[in-house]
Amino acid sequence: FIDRQIISALQLPIRGELKLEDLGIGLLSGYAFATFYSVMGLYLGVLADRVNRIRLIAIGLFLWSGMTALSGMARSFEELALARIFVGVGEATLTPAALSMLSEVFPARQRSLAAGIYYMGIPLGVSFAFLLTGMLEPTYGWRNCFLMLGVIGVLLTGVVFLFRDPRIRRDLLSQSSPTRSSIGFGQVFHSMLEIPGVLARSPALVLTMIGGCMLNIAVGATYHDMTWMKVDRHFNPAVAAASMSFYFLIGGGFGNVFGGWFGAWIERRMHVHRLWSVILSLVVCVPVLAVFRLMPPAHPLFWICYTVVSVSVTIYYGPVFSTVLELSPDHLKSTMMAFFLIGMNLLGASLGAVIAPVITTATGSRTKGLLITGLISVLAVPLFLAAMKMMKHSQEMTNTDT
Repeated sequence: FIDRQIISALQLPIRGELKLEDLGIGLLSGYAFATFYSVMGLYLGVLADRVNRIRLIAIGLFLWSGMTALSGMARSFEELALARIFVGVGEATLTPAALSMLSEVFPARQRSLAAGIYYMGIPLGVSFAFLLTGMLEPTYGWRNCFLMLGVIGVLLTGVVFLFRDPRIRRDLLSQSSPTRSSIGFGQVFHSMLEIPGVLARSPALVLTMIGGCMLNIAVGATYHDMTWMKVDRHFNPAVAAASMSFYFLIGGGFGNVFGGWFGAWIERRMHVHRLWSVILSLVVCVPVLAVFRLMPPAHPLFWICYTVVSVSVTIYYGPVFSTVLELSPDHLKSTMMAFFLIGMNLLGASLGAVIAPVITTATGSRTKGLLITGLISVLAVPLFLAAMKMMKHSQEMTNTDT
């Protein structure tokens, strides 16, 4: 996640040297990375349902880290965008494989928390991206920041190979056929053809996925926060980087764990679906977002609201992603997760990263652009309510048939 967020962290020196505007940074942070991340993620998600997932992740880590290092050699928007494309291809190996392994290792009641802990990688990645680049860029320059972080990732590839795929271990213990190490494109294409049928049979899954995309549009607006804090709120770049690092580490980290825990708690104690935890969180966080964007930094409320907004960026991951896994067939969990990530990236964060500068240009205010884009997240509420209603109806029909 550091490699994914490094464009946002280094956007100020990159803008200056490559002569980019908000839209260019939005495209580098979003679609240049996310298009191939999402499209290849579908193929690699299908692949993860059939091959050794640890090896798949290790190969991906080597690719995305190597391309991060090469990003430091870019001399134009086009060259940096090309490198980001291959970073996206490499990172596409990770989440479908990792989440499907978690769903096998943890029982259903713990999957929301497990997914939330996994997505601790986002605030940790954002935090370390801003922290490390804030320390290194003034001395070594933005290009060497890419190089150093990329080399570290390449070296970590060997560590990943030390882990074992739980599916391989399960196959060995049950003396069943081991997972195949190769797969033809025809088999992958066949699995992809199953996706429309899965979606048609589960409207609740469709609504949950669309709701997740609405939430992620708001996340895309935060890609421009570094520029907003410097230009519109007049922060020193080093102070802005340190602030974003701290608040995303504390707030985002807490949001992941709390969101996963709250989803599990509300399901266990209140006997309602975990998506209610996301709805209740939005009731609190959306008004706070408006105050944060409009309040001057000198006011104490700015920093209080900043903390809450940092929590809101990650609080929904555990409940939403575990619900998608819950509603997906066992043999297609990685595939459906990869399909969901297409929406989350292309119709979510990447779209938000482009919508925000478009609104900024139309209104003449970056603050309004980021605020309006963030408020799109409220559209998730009716979608999740409808999804839970359909899940309840489906469960009642199952009980009646039984």
